[in-house]
Amino acid sequence: PKKVANELILEDAKKPFSLTNKKPLFRFILIKVESNQYWFFLNFHHIVFDGFSFNVFLDEMKTLYEAYDRGLPIPLKNLQIQYRDYISWINKASKKDRIKKQIAWWMNKLLGASPCLNLPTYKPRTSIHTNKGSAIEFSIEQDLLKDLQRISKDTETSLFMILLSIFYVLLHRYTGKNDIITGIPVTGRDKYELNSLIGCFINTIPLRVKFSREDSFRDILKLIKNECIEALNNQEVPFELLIKNLKIKRSSNQSPLYQVMFNMLPELEVNQIGDLELEVQNPDRKMAHCDLSLSFQESSKGLLGIFEYNTELFETDSIKRIVLHYKKITKEIINNIDCPINKLPILLDSELKKQMIEWNEQQIAYSNTESILQLFEKSAEKNPNAIAIIFENKKWTFEEINKQSNIVAHTLLSLGIRSEDKIAVILERTPEFIIGILGIVKAGGVYIPVDSLEPNDRINSILQDSNPFCILTNSYLKKCYINHKI
Repeated sequence: PKKVANELILEDAKKPFSLTNKKPLFRFILIKVESNQYWFFLNFHHIVFDGFSFNVFLDEMKTLYEAYDRGLPIPLKNLQIQYRDYISWINKASKKDRIKKQIAWWMNKLLGASPCLNLPTYKPRTSIHTNKGSAIEFSIEQDLLKDLQRISKDTETSLFMILLSIFYVLLHRYTGKNDIITGIPVTGRDKYELNSLIGCFINTIPLRVKFSREDSFRDILKLIKNECIEALNNQEVPFELLIKNLKIKRSSNQSPLYQVMFNMLPELEVNQIGDLELEVQNPDRKMAHCDLSLSFQESSKGLLGIFEYNTELFETDSIKRIVLHYKKITKEIINNIDCPINKLPILLDSELKKQMIEWNEQQIAYSNTESILQLFEKSAEKNPNAIAIIFENKKWTFEEINKQSNIVAHTLLSLGIRSEDKIAVILERTPEFIIGILGIVKAGGVYIPVDSLEPNDRINSILQDSNPFCILTNSYLKKCYINHKI
């Protein structure tokens, strides 16, 4: 029954609402899954319902259910205002000087901001943005939550600000950027009368934070606290009106101003209706409102976190790794809140082992009967056009290196070099240095590398002690060693 019920819910969730006819913009389904268990599915269009409305809805449903169960009249009081009153107020407020001042504040705040965050994605961004998504849930355990609440008290900040600051640090470590914009939903219910209304009051503010990689987490937290306070004081400007005034050119493959969001959902205030125990769950998420979003919700079990992501850009394993890195940063800042954010450990022990040990295990079983010269020439014969050296803006193939080193070897042989004669190599760290060494080995000689940056007296002393058959150098360095055979 539960499998069938879940399929019914997902099927209904995919059905669109029509804004052009008079049908309700919500649907309810009540499903009996066991003898004493029911699933009550609520599906609202966002235009008539926001996250804050859910607690209002549950509270009124609780009141009505319990009154009906006891045979009592409807106890709900008449609302002081209706949603249409709020819309009328918004339309009038948009023309007031206060809103104009807030628009001016945002114009200044977002001046020169770059909307592109460039998170490392599994797939390249397509030309058309899609909302195909999924989500991964995780939890911040009670012990960790208590530590965060302690930091909240010590720094006179909210839990929201701490969790948001950790998110900014995570984004910085993933992108290297220190000027980041995150979309922050706000309830838009700045008047007491609005708290009892069901509707869409939500607005999104683009929180821009600029910081330095040398800043400590305490510095970031203080900065974000100030930015949040200022932004909330200017939250009345609707996001669409802000975009219009900023004259941002819309793109078909990404959201304007920000690609990531952060939200703190209100704790559910109703967990029992009459004699019914209530447990709220979200169906499988198949949509993503932006590239990546992180939301939290407090509960009796701790702190529930949800990473929602666009499946056209990210794979599940990447998001699981992001979750682990977020939790890693959380633990590190609890231990050392004054650590610079660029030095905060972010990698897990398993990742460190992979990078430091496993990826550096370069032991390869070479033939015991072939010299390095034979192995090189075999590679040159097998893959002549493969790139052997990249230096500055030039690339050298195996065939080119092999031919040039053969020229060096033949030149040395023509000079009369014998087996194990010493050849001093005085060259800068260039492809010619490698070519020279290969040519010497091919001719049967022994090379003596001499650092061309050493003082001339030091170089001449090395040459006198080693007494090389000749020196391999270039015309620029040749004048320094006129007392030796070049």
